[in-house]
Amino acid sequence: MQGPKLLQLLTILHLALTGGATIFVLVAYFVHHQGMEVDESMATILVPLSLAMAAGGVLAGQMMYKQGLARISADQPMEKRLEAYKGVFILRLALIEGPALFGAVVHMITGSIWGLGISICLIAWMVMLRPTADGVAMDLGLSPGERKAFLEEE
Repeated sequence: MQGPKLLQLLTILHLALTGGATIFVLVAYFVHHQGMEVDESMATILVPLSLAMAAGGVLAGQMMYKQGLARISADQPMEKRLEAYKGVFILRLALIEGPALFGAVVHMITGSIWGLGISICLIAWMVMLRPTADGVAMDLGLSPGERKAFLEEE
């Protein structure tokens, strides 16, 4: 898989994960504000849990992303390196998306704006992780020659 195809695939996956979480948060907001019954007593448990999951998801995503990148050897063929990168990138986003969805559910259950705020912050973080050619090349530590080959079409 050449670089432009990988970037296209990663962009589509990024849009799907980020867009899906955004749509779910919007649905949770509107469902809650249409008069859904809430259980405010659950907020004392679920809001801190949501915050802990958010922090854990971001930290675990960062840690696993860096560990995954460290396992990608410069000696491997470009094809294998790009496949490995795709896997760690998806894992990183998924570890952020899960807590974002949980925050929206917390908002629906408890009516707490904190659940919604946590979800919005996580979605904003996901948006900032949008894949770019320079970002992928830098994360993989590509040499100038490899970077040129990475950006070329087949």
